[in-house]
Amino acid sequence: MTEKYLDMHPVSQSETSIKQAYTQVLAHSLQKLGCQDEVCSYLYKAYCDAFLLEAAEVKTLRDSPEQLDQIVNSGYHDLLLLDLLFLIQHFTSSMVHSSYFVTLAKKMGFNNRQYNSIRKIAALPSSNLHPSVAVVATMSAGKSTLLNAIIGKSVFPSANRACTAKIVTLQNEPHLNWIIGNSEKNRKTLSSWEFISNQVQQWNEDPSVASITIQGKLNHNSSLVEKPFRLVDTPGVNYARDVTHGLITESFVSEGQFQAVIVVLNSSLLATNDEATLLKQVISNTNDKPVLFVLNKADQLDPESGETTATHIKLAVAFLKEHGVERPIVIPASARAALLIKAALLGTKLSRKEERDLAFYMDWFGLQENDLTKHAIGISSRRPKNSPIANHMMSNSKLNSALERTGILLIEHWIVQHTKRKKVKIT
Repeated sequence: MTEKYLDMHPVSQSETSIKQAYTQVLAHSLQKLGCQDEVCSYLYKAYCDAFLLEAAEVKTLRDSPEQLDQIVNSGYHDLLLLDLLFLIQHFTSSMVHSSYFVTLAKKMGFNNRQYNSIRKIAALPSSNLHPSVAVVATMSAGKSTLLNAIIGKSVFPSANRACTAKIVTLQNEPHLNWIIGNSEKNRKTLSSWEFISNQVQQWNEDPSVASITIQGKLNHNSSLVEKPFRLVDTPGVNYARDVTHGLITESFVSEGQFQAVIVVLNSSLLATNDEATLLKQVISNTNDKPVLFVLNKADQLDPESGETTATHIKLAVAFLKEHGVERPIVIPASARAALLIKAALLGTKLSRKEERDLAFYMDWFGLQENDLTKHAIGISSRRPKNSPIANHMMSNSKLNSALERTGILLIEHWIVQHTKRKKVKIT
């Protein structure tokens, strides 16, 4: 919770009895919305501290008609509902329960017009506050590694085999001071990305879990850090040992609950029948939604055998146009290199193999001729610069220059441009 937000809160200047009524009704309402105990206690204490009140035990709190009357008479009833909407969207994984907000609005005497407005606000999809980007690919295209590179942490399950077995959503919360992991079976509030990574792996391997949601504040060299958004990892569509992987992704794509799509193509296995099938699914379900094609593993091409980024970009564009994508946006990338370089910038301890791989990538991307962004199609390679964030045995300037050339920052820039919040008019 930001101190600035609460320091400017209008209720902080009210009488003690009004502040007590406001904080208690707020905390009790959060509980009824399914807010996790630790999160609810944290938020309640933050309000009490800002309002100079002594916090009680959250579980003992109850709202009463008298407290609601105090809030209504002081004119803070509309602010209470807006506070609740803000908190439940930004600090928990709960969905907004429109029936609860409607009931609370009735109790506080909102007229029909106000009542209808509150009902519309409460029914807004959370995607309006957190635009979603779906990421799809065939098996072993490096989809989960790309997602890890975007967030700067190894959170999404990844390896050179079918890894993601269900829908895994990461929701960036710039205001959140902890990490929350959710599955259908349980919810955990954890203190570090390392812990959540282990938990996600366990849930991913649990056949009784259908989907996973992670909430946390990103902390890395990215233009996405302060932007509320969702990244949705989907299972690879061509895992022969388990056809449910493909069915899960097909169902998710057909529902269309996302604002933009990233299709990850494998540079070393380009234009396969499986990619053609995936492309057909994407085209038939995205309508006018923006689609980005990432040609991953571009660093693994063998120029001596005639495999260059330029030739493979041409092959990718021809393949996409052949399957109905008239003006494709294609960015070549090395997700693995980007992930290791960001880890170095953050000061993350690397294994010996990772150190060796990082040294190779630094040599490779140290050459301007290996700048992948200059081969991007349909998008300008120019993007806002990001500042260095940490120390490492290599200079930050070299690390940031190499990171730029992996293509990852251009991908992040595309995400920023295509996940703007929609303006909603409430009458």
